[in-house]
Formats: sequence, structure tokens, C-alpha cells
Amino acid sequence: MTFILFGAAQSQIDSSLTAYWILKYLYVLTALVISIGLTTLWEELIIAGLSKSKKNYLVNVLKVNLVAFLLIMAFLAANALPKRLKSNNFLIQNITTMNVGNMS
Repeated sequence: MTFILFGAAQSQIDSSLTAYWILKYLYVLTALVISIGLTTLWEELIIAGLSKSKKNYLVNVLKVNLVAFLLIMAFLAANALPKRLKSNNFLIQNITTMNVGNMS
């Protein structure tokens, strides 16, 4: 699912930045929901297996995972936002090109 949305976003980068950002938001949101859900279920299974009580820790594990994701995303956004705002089209150049032809 995220692969399809990522491809759709990349195809819109030259024609419509609005469509690009909407599709990019959708695929990132989809990936985050899937990863938070899987991580929460996995941690719940581990905690329930190690716990002697039969209490359900699912809500607590979900809260901790959401706080951790929000803190990490806030840190990454704070680092990337100044670079994006300086760019003409709000994109950060991730790949640097090297001129290997002139190595003399």
C-alpha cells in the first residue's frame, strides 16, 4: 500500500506539488499506522507473556508507543524544517552527485 502511494507521489512531483504533498502525507501516515499497530501488538504479547497477571496492557503500550513516535517525529521535523523552508520547492536534496569522470 505505501509503495503504491509513494510511487503516485513521486509521479506528481513535477506537475503538482499540492498532489505530491497530499500523497506523501497519505503514504507516511499509512506506514506509521501500520508500524505503530504492529509494534503495539508485539510488545503487548511480550508483556503479557512475561506478566504473571492476566491484565491487558494494550492501551498503556499504545500510549507509550504514540508518545515515543511523536517525540522522534518532532525531533526529526525540527531538524528538517529549516532545510525544507530554504529550498525552492520545499524538497531536501538527499543524494549528492559526484563527478567521477574528472578524477585526474
